Amino acid sequence: MTDTVGLGIAITLADMFTPKLKKAGKGVDNFNAKLAALSTASVAIGQGLYARLDKFYDTFGEVAQKQGDLMSLDIDTKGMELITQKGLEFANTWSGVVVKDFTGAAYDIKSGISSLTDEGVGEMTRYALLTGKATKSNAETMTKLFAQGYDIFRGEFDSDFEFGKKFSATISATVKNFRTDGDDLALGIANLGAVAKTFGVSLAEELTVLGMSKGAFNSAAEGATSYRAFLMGAEKAQKDLGLTFVDAKGDLLPMVQILETIKKRYGDLDAKEIGELKKAFGSDEAVKIITALINKTDDLRESEKKLRAAQEQELGYTKAMAEAREY
Repeated sequence: MTDTVGLGIAITLADMFTPKLKKAGKGVDNFNAKLAALSTASVAIGQGLYARLDKFYDTFGEVAQKQGDLMSLDIDTKGMELITQKGLEFANTWSGVVVKDFTGAAYDIKSGISSLTDEGVGEMTRYALLTGKATKSNAETMTKLFAQGYDIFRGEFDSDFEFGKKFSATISATVKNFRTDGDDLALGIANLGAVAKTFGVSLAEELTVLGMSKGAFNSAAEGATSYRAFLMGAEKAQKDLGLTFVDAKGDLLPMVQILETIKKRYGDLDAKEIGELKKAFGSDEAVKIITALINKTDDLRESEKKLRAAQEQELGYTKAMAEAREY
């Protein structure tokens, strides 16, 4: 590490800890000056004072290490100071998070989304950790989810910041509306990958389907596996069934419309018709999500509408959930 880098870290950490260190240091000086006259009880107090000082220096070193990790990703001293300051502000606002946790999460965000500016890294880290608090998830899961979500859904939004705020709100609303949690939802999105986006599925629609399907499956992750099979088999199925599942541009229709098209053809599905769908879509997995949701199209529409409304509230929605979990 260069002298300049070291100086930047020292200055930032000094800003964070100097008031406390000075207070502790004065206590140590007084302890040394009066040691001979102190009783056994006073010695115990002095030992506790040294222990607190050691803790400050340990924290100092942990933050410095995380800062060094960040700067290995081409974040300069100014950027590191900006991110550390955001971490300090977050730690002073929310319980259960300290500065080293924030800077560690920032490293994961920058590793997963290398194109972000230094300010973008700080903000995206803040969005991810706030979403984690709102959804009972941890920093590692949320930073990975935001990085993956960025790769899949960033093009749906006008800026990195808009993506981060609306992605946060949509994840939080999905957890709340469908009684799942951030970890399960993250696994569901990971299982689905970019398949849904490839077929023109929006963030709100994808999470609505995952959330609604959870009631028929053991988890959102399992529902995602079935949804993936459905999407992958839709093009073949429409040809085999003589139905239309795409719009004039060739993009896949929303799942609600596909389900309604199937419902119009078959009505209530019997074993024979389920067999036809299995053959057309190519797997049992694809048919599982059809049978789970075909009679819930009104609920799908209403649920997606709620997620889109939450998106418009951006971080306000997530913050309200996080605040409720603080007490």
